[in-house]
Amino acid sequence: LLIALFFATIAPGCSQRPVADAGAPQMQVGFGRPVVLGGSRSRAPSGARIRWTQLEGPKVELQGAQELRARFVLPALPREPSPVPGVLAISPADSPTLRFRLDIEVGREQASAETAVRAATIGPGTGGAAIGM
Repeated sequence: LLIALFFATIAPGCSQRPVADAGAPQMQVGFGRPVVLGGSRSRAPSGARIRWTQLEGPKVELQGAQELRARFVLPALPREPSPVPGVLAISPADSPTLRFRLDIEVGREQASAETAVRAATIGPGTGGAAIGM
């Protein structure tokens, strides 16, 4: 009876390469609403350092900035009076864009991805129209 044993050695870090996916751009309507930055399609091996950073737009306080899914509350936006009395709205051109970057580091390996959230306020009388990105 012959029994052969094979041992394989896997180099450290070989399967530990991180993958960052910050999620698709979003359109959010109405201030005070929670927004989730979805990095759940990322791969962050055990021991990975995760960091969300705001790059642009009205300053927000990120909750869970060291997790794959960070959250913040959409800030109040300035409103301009519209030509129609009693209607306040922000046009798509005036809607601020908040940009974020997701960084994942494992040892010397690093992956980054960016996403954006476009904010808009729909005032009374606008019929709840959606604004596309």
